[in-house]
Amino acid sequence: MENTDSLKFKNDIPAWFVAKQGQSEGPYFAAEVFKKIQNNEISWMDYIWKPGLSKWQRICDVKEFQQKEDTSPPPLSQIKEIKQEIANERRMRPRVKSAHPMQWYLYHQESQLGPFSEDEVFRFLRVGKIDGSTFAWRKGMKGWDRISKIELFSVLNLKANKKTTSEKRITPRQPLFAKVLLANDRLVGEGICRDVSLGGLQILTDKIPGKVGTIIKINVSPTQETPKEFESFVATAIVVRILEDQRGFSCRFEKMTTKSQKAIAHYLKTKK
Repeated sequence: MENTDSLKFKNDIPAWFVAKQGQSEGPYFAAEVFKKIQNNEISWMDYIWKPGLSKWQRICDVKEFQQKEDTSPPPLSQIKEIKQEIANERRMRPRVKSAHPMQWYLYHQESQLGPFSEDEVFRFLRVGKIDGSTFAWRKGMKGWDRISKIELFSVLNLKANKKTTSEKRITPRQPLFAKVLLANDRLVGEGICRDVSLGGLQILTDKIPGKVGTIIKINVSPTQETPKEFESFVATAIVVRILEDQRGFSCRFEKMTTKSQKAIAHYLKTKK
């Protein structure tokens, strides 16, 4: 039988590396990566890289893997029913015109993801990648809220999962994409700031500076994706949690100048 997985990717070569438990595995063919997703060995939220990419990215954000989910057709008897269900759902959605189709950010399993389009969020909900307990935010909202409480998604009759890890933070941090230089006595590295609050931030990096309790110095500066309202700041922080996938950590500010505090407060104020 012909291997149809390989037909989903053009010019497939073994160039992809997957981050797993703090180590990189590969190189794999793209079809092999997709097969691992189908077999639940990895998920769409895992990180991937190949030569030519500037940084590790979540698989769901990589262009080559978008629209590569399992497209095996259902039985013909189900097609009419599925089409009608999707059509009814779209008719029931509030009509919201937006100049920013990729506008939704998700806060899932202690990580900020996105941006995603409205249709992508609905698709994630339908296939169970996220649920009503997942926090969501887009420009124009006062703050993060559970998807189950957002009117746009109410047509799915979502219920919040009380055991979700998203409840550990009462007020999730505001999204911020910025470059971070970090250093301690043994390591100098860099990462990407994913979100920030007056008390701390979360950093995505392949070089964890140390175990929980490690003191680090950070310098956060803008990138091309950083909102114009953001101003650079420096601080001394302490590592308070390492992400389960070993691809980043959360830290709490221990010492910073008044100027840095004002820079963060100003940015947060513009996001309310």
